[in-house]
Amino acid sequence: MEIHEKQNILNETKIKEELQNKSDKSTLSSTVYNETNPTTFITDSAPIIIESSLSDTKHTLLANADTRSKAKVSFSIDSGASQHLIHDKCLFSSLNETADSIKIIVADGKIISSHGIGKIYFQTITKDGIHEICLQNAYYLPQLECNLLSVKRITEKGFTVNFNKNKCVVMTDKIVYLEAIPNNNSLYEVIMHEDKVSNHNFAYNCNNHNCFYLLHKRLGHRNINSIKQLVKDNLADGIQLDNCQHIGDCIHCIKNKLSEFPYPKEAKYRAAHPLDLVHSDLCGPMPTQSVNGKYYFFTFVDDYSRYSMIYLLSKKDEVLSKLKEYIAMTRNKFGRMLKVLKSDNGGEYIGKEIEDFLKEQGIVHQFTVPYSPQQNGVSERKNRTLIEMTRCLLSEANLPQRFWAEAAMTATYLQNHLPTKPKGKTPYELWTNRKPNLSHIRVFGCKAYAYIQK
Repeated sequence: MEIHEKQNILNETKIKEELQNKSDKSTLSSTVYNETNPTTFITDSAPIIIESSLSDTKHTLLANADTRSKAKVSFSIDSGASQHLIHDKCLFSSLNETADSIKIIVADGKIISSHGIGKIYFQTITKDGIHEICLQNAYYLPQLECNLLSVKRITEKGFTVNFNKNKCVVMTDKIVYLEAIPNNNSLYEVIMHEDKVSNHNFAYNCNNHNCFYLLHKRLGHRNINSIKQLVKDNLADGIQLDNCQHIGDCIHCIKNKLSEFPYPKEAKYRAAHPLDLVHSDLCGPMPTQSVNGKYYFFTFVDDYSRYSMIYLLSKKDEVLSKLKEYIAMTRNKFGRMLKVLKSDNGGEYIGKEIEDFLKEQGIVHQFTVPYSPQQNGVSERKNRTLIEMTRCLLSEANLPQRFWAEAAMTATYLQNHLPTKPKGKTPYELWTNRKPNLSHIRVFGCKAYAYIQK
């Protein structure tokens, strides 16, 4: 059994552990053997409900609903079967009907032979997400009354199958890929209900020629509720639908309609002391070289106080030296070491030199997820605020762009003397334990006269 992870888009979907329209099934006791290498085992069958809809155009499954309008397609987790045994031909995505057969002796003594071997794909939905599963070398036996999943074959692929009185779980590396619950006959079943996936993009698939699955594709994979309204309210002519209850997730809708979950508006964690957490980012290159030949500025923002410091750089490879300078300055000021440095995955932060230095200093380096600047929101917002203030200062002073570095340093100084919302105090006061004095502040770029001693 091979498993391919899908996007973790259904993490909050939970399986309702109840059975619908259960029908009593007789226990199957059988002996299976290969003509050249006989193997004997006894089986007890426990149906597992499978839904439709995967990669194959005609034969695809998605765990969690009926695959026919009336009868359920069922799978049984069988600890005695040495192979996956399938009685429903339509479940195969590929089938070689000329392959060597195996023979089975069922409970009434009859011997039945396999009619081919092939692959079956289906999807399961668990607390850990949605997973695509491939059953390799599944044997087709139309005379069987149910489909058997071999525990032996599953464990050979490195998965663990755990049974207890409440459920059966197939997992590896603490990730659950399939869950089964006992029915009234104490057999383990996996049930996925329509009402648990009713808000998603559906594809309908069955043997009927005119079904929702085909209409869903014809109408450009429109949401199923819109299609239902079109049919129910008779809003269009030329639509013929057979009675179809075959529901599954449309894999093409899942792949192409994904969107990010919203990011939280406020951080859940806020540092309790200076240097518990420091946010850092590199801004640049600027379009214009500064008067002193700089193209970048390197920011450090203390999470507790929001006190900011910037360092001007000519090249990115100066990051490590400026980081050491910042750490030495803060250690001398507070008598304690920076605990956690948070940054993005920029190349200037992930070099071996910088990582070795942080490890030597005992500093934890936290990274954001690639292409997710929202997770480094403190630094990103600080950069934006500084750039906007820098532009305003240059515009007010009518100075050319090459003075951006001086304006950025002034903007940082001013920001540290302005209050922050969370604390109600200025970063300067939280950083130095002194209230700032702004009597010396003048308009940036105004005329100033320097006294020169003779």
